[in-house]
Amino acid sequence: MTVVIIVSDKNHFKMFLALAIDYRKQLILKELIGYNADIICLCEVDGKVFDSDLKPLFSSLGFGAEFGKKGGPVERKVDQGKETCLFNTSKFRLVESCSHILAEELPKNPLVNDLWEAVQKNEDLSKRIIDRTTCCHLLVLDSLLNGKRVVVANTHLYFHPNADHIRLLQSCVALRLAQNLRNCQLELGKEVSLLFCGDINSTPGSGVFELMTLQHIDHSNEAWSSKPEEAVRDLSLHINPIAMETACGTPPFTNYTSGFSGCLDYIFFEKSKLVVEQVVPLPSLEEVTRHCALPSIVFPSDHIALIADLKWV
Repeated sequence: MTVVIIVSDKNHFKMFLALAIDYRKQLILKELIGYNADIICLCEVDGKVFDSDLKPLFSSLGFGAEFGKKGGPVERKVDQGKETCLFNTSKFRLVESCSHILAEELPKNPLVNDLWEAVQKNEDLSKRIIDRTTCCHLLVLDSLLNGKRVVVANTHLYFHPNADHIRLLQSCVALRLAQNLRNCQLELGKEVSLLFCGDINSTPGSGVFELMTLQHIDHSNEAWSSKPEEAVRDLSLHINPIAMETACGTPPFTNYTSGFSGCLDYIFFEKSKLVVEQVVPLPSLEEVTRHCALPSIVFPSDHIALIADLKWV
């Protein structure tokens, strides 16, 4: 098959170039290497790119590479993005890696019995959330420098304008899974801290952000009725009281497209165990909009990377 693209404007050509995967992945790989990071969490990594580019390259640089597969029928998994974690093997040893399909945890995991009871009361809600393939990828890493452990959670919550209630339920499942794994390390006598990263598709002030930072959502929160016919009734969410904070604060935007801009991505950390030493400044609005929006010929993703140095207390 021959594809002919007629370009009438050099800016149109730039946009086409910016969206081409072969162009974007080279910029992304170069960008990731330049961060000189010890732990890298990525969302929606194409399976072919992971197998052919990301894993081989970072393995040659001394990194382990793990990813969490999406759920759903086989025909819906083909080439779907995966949540991926890279870690520097000179600094960390992999203890455990597991991936949970959040919808599959609801009917079977005792940690979320209260959520499942509430969901079952609404048939429309039950069908919508069970059909979601969102996963949470969890790693336990052992520091080779001091023997302390870190549980790393990485997820990409469901996006839809009327899905605050779905994201609230998903974030609660993911948090409880992450905190349970953290508590298991404590029971083994390990000193452990929690990192929770990802695209949570929720801005500061949303119900999900409140849950992540306050560990509690009241049954009267307006997010529960973001779609009235799927409203969650009489459910208050409680998480183990592990105080979490955002490493990079709440910048004006981490996602900038022609139709939306806002802060959707976060590095949440356990603030009694970790402290932020420094944060890489984010690009300015002028830099991001110089080529209209993201992605562009300069920024290969429609999301901006968050980079922070964290130190154990």
